[in-house]
Amino acid sequence: MGSKQTVFFITKPDIESILKEIEEIFDIRYFLMGLFDSPHIIHHNSIFDDPKIGLTSFGDWNLIDRYLIIPQVNEVGIRVVDQKKRGE
Repeated sequence: MGSKQTVFFITKPDIESILKEIEEIFDIRYFLMGLFDSPHIIHHNSIFDDPKIGLTSFGDWNLIDRYLIIPQVNEVGIRVVDQKKRGE
């Protein structure tokens, strides 16, 4: 089964007008994906609300921020999963 994830690399000025148009047409929210220390989900109603958009602190594309984009009417379910520390 293929991935439903689409990864693309582009600069903020290159995609800004496209994303603004998408946000005008669709009521969507952006949820930051990953493992977090808190069950609070970081989300934005506009991708431009994230001050880090268009920037990266890493040279490895596997470590850049990724977002789940869903309709605003949908809820995101979370669950706490204990993580083992290395060596345990």
